[in-house]
Amino acid sequence: MPMRAIVPDYIREAIRSLPPLPAAVQQLLTLVREPEVDFQQIVKVIESDQTLTVRTLRAANSAFYGASRQIQTVRQATVLLGREAIVNLALSISVMNIESSLNGAWARHAEAFWRHSIATGTAARALAHAQRTCDPGEAFVAGLVHDIGKLVLLMHHGEMYADVLQQAQGQPLHTYEKEHLGIHHAAVGEALCIHWNLPDEITEAVAAHHDPSRQAPGTLAGMVGYANDLVKMARIGGSGNRYVELCPPARQLVRTMDARAQETLLHALPQKVQDTEEVFRSTRSGEIPSATGTGAVTVHLTDPAARELVRLALHFHGYSPTGPDIPALSSGDGVATVVATISDDGAPETSTGPALSFRAWAEAHISEDSPHLNIVALHDWLSSSLPQGTKATAA
Repeated sequence: MPMRAIVPDYIREAIRSLPPLPAAVQQLLTLVREPEVDFQQIVKVIESDQTLTVRTLRAANSAFYGASRQIQTVRQATVLLGREAIVNLALSISVMNIESSLNGAWARHAEAFWRHSIATGTAARALAHAQRTCDPGEAFVAGLVHDIGKLVLLMHHGEMYADVLQQAQGQPLHTYEKEHLGIHHAAVGEALCIHWNLPDEITEAVAAHHDPSRQAPGTLAGMVGYANDLVKMARIGGSGNRYVELCPPARQLVRTMDARAQETLLHALPQKVQDTEEVFRSTRSGEIPSATGTGAVTVHLTDPAARELVRLALHFHGYSPTGPDIPALSSGDGVATVVATISDDGAPETSTGPALSFRAWAEAHISEDSPHLNIVALHDWLSSSLPQGTKATAA
């Protein structure tokens, strides 16, 4: 286990001031660690909390879990879903319930923050299903709570931290936090997970979600780190952080996934997020951005660290990227009619579309001493530069 971050006393006090996890959930977390726990013990604990019982049955019967038949009792839910899934479900419900006491303080960012958190949990769960190396329910919880350290900072720093979220536009948020507050939200979130006695794998995923060196493919930390970036690229909600890490190809989760699984995940993600919101929240936070098109674009990239992020950005603009080292993800929309070339070598304009230099854009937006990419600037550039209403081929 990596060394834990040093947490100031005032942060520990802020953590203690947050609402505790319900007693029933604390009991469940203890029970699930026992190798021979009886299902009936788990059922009794859930049924001891009326709100938890109602929300558990509602969730268990939703499209989120896809049960093959109507679940009418907590016992049925526990038998059909499994003890790990039912405990993770109870934990997720409890975390979402805590938001009701914090949204007033969060003010400007509450809806965007929780949509980003739900989306990251949803994406991590989908990745875990596809990869089959982590428990999907645990992946959802880890994604859901990955940014929860921001709530602790908000509780202690109040409007000052809300201002930090606004001011940290020129560098990654966790870097800005470290410089101005002395600690970043991932370390604070790790401390909260320890305080809540969450499983070690979830705690590590929260602690490492901004540290690619701790996000090995196939691990829960890797799932959550990639899911966090994926949701940012999809522009679902907002975390207060405009930047994602430029990772070398060896650490890109996509290289370990089947192309068809990638296609399914990327196309299904927006609807999955909306389905999840209906389970864990009483209302949605608006529609998720989407784009469609009919043409084709050729994109030339020589930077392997940027290739994956640009590929994802193109997809979420409605394009279907393909090319060397990039699995073909086809949306099935006809023959290309509009062509634009994004080139690192200054290719001239053609009669079929503009030629855009990614290198020129990158020189103005990617610092040599900081391996991060501003995704807002990237999306703005693509929106203003690419032909409208197209599909793309990334070469």
